[in-house]
Amino acid sequence: MINWRPPRNIYRPQRSRRAFYDLQQIPWTETLKVKRADARSLRDAWYTSYHNVNHTQTSHAERLPQSESFFRAKSMHTAHKASIEHFQLRNLMSVTAYNTVQFASRGKIHSWAPALDCYSSVIDLSRPDPDVGILGAVKISSMKSAHGLTIAGGFCGEYAVQASDGTGSGVRGLVTPDFNDGITNHVDIIPNRTGRSPICVFASNDRHLRILDCETNIFLSDQELSRPINCTATSPDSRLRVVIGDSPDAWIIEADTGRPVHPLRGHRDFGFACAWSPDMRHIATSNQDKTVNIWDARTWRLLETIDSDIAGYRSLRYSPVGGGPRTLLCCEPADRISIIDAQLYQSRQVHDFFGEIGGADYSPDGTTIWVANTDPHFGGFMQYERRQWGTTYGLADLPNEWLHESELERDDRCMLSSRERKLRFLRNLTDEEHDKFRI
Repeated sequence: MINWRPPRNIYRPQRSRRAFYDLQQIPWTETLKVKRADARSLRDAWYTSYHNVNHTQTSHAERLPQSESFFRAKSMHTAHKASIEHFQLRNLMSVTAYNTVQFASRGKIHSWAPALDCYSSVIDLSRPDPDVGILGAVKISSMKSAHGLTIAGGFCGEYAVQASDGTGSGVRGLVTPDFNDGITNHVDIIPNRTGRSPICVFASNDRHLRILDCETNIFLSDQELSRPINCTATSPDSRLRVVIGDSPDAWIIEADTGRPVHPLRGHRDFGFACAWSPDMRHIATSNQDKTVNIWDARTWRLLETIDSDIAGYRSLRYSPVGGGPRTLLCCEPADRISIIDAQLYQSRQVHDFFGEIGGADYSPDGTTIWVANTDPHFGGFMQYERRQWGTTYGLADLPNEWLHESELERDDRCMLSSRERKLRFLRNLTDEEHDKFRI
């Protein structure tokens, strides 16, 4: 396999009717003389899930049946790869359009449209910038692209803000002067409730949350917590924030002040991922105890505990408004993504492959999922397209979207046109029928 080189671009055949298609095209039987299923079982048996807190392995969590078909494999592109600098931090890719990904690699943030082979550098932190306190090449530990901005955070408290299209000079600086414990664990970009420009939430390993006004490059607040925070998710109205970190407990805090509101107790190890649903009703938290907890955001009650397959999920994403029936994207650190039905949380779809995951995200319109596979030999960017728009449950008028169809037209979060949204009701078509409606 040392001499085997993966194809630069791999596309699922148009007439392929199989539910599974191997995007990586690894020559299992031809070269390795093994079956893919056997290799899958062996790697799963060998993989060790990392944990910080010793706890019993018995769990009452439920492993959901794999009965959904929301997305299917579409393409893989191997010319470029993201790079992981910290083994526990995996938010190193964002999707800015259905065909464009931005990702961290060796001190830079790159923008790439694989189908067009359009590639550029958006942020370059590979060289020192002593004027702003950056003394050497930056190891990027977390990044985010949203609301027209791309922001990167580094191992020693460095940060950079740039327009997502690469225009303008951007700004650079330090989130924290603590070089020894200043790892930027998480970056989030959210609307400003009291202003016109977005704000950025930096979660640093020095136990601080810092809020940056992206227009003025001024930090609005500095909130000190009791533990390092590994992930944050702000409610859609920007008033509350869920934080999860080096503690089994997650917390709801006030977004403006950082004051605690309510604990979310139910995990048994450190947490690294959380998400708040667009309708504000549910919160998802993920933990190294290999479970995802779904919470009622109105009562703070635990609704569901869902087990992962091999390792604890490192990334959680709810599908965007206007992107079809509600789903929750869950990424293990390697080899798997799960797409959970986020209406009842009773079923899911799993896509498996081989390689460490540097990040995964929905496109803004919800029609595509991109996965950054960082394996040096078999990795690249994997694309999955929306195919099954779901079915109704119970009453015929029970909505499957975050918003009712009549509200989507005037919601600025919805990226799909009215005609495209109508296609959601043409479920379970054959490939030929589906392709006719896309013309």
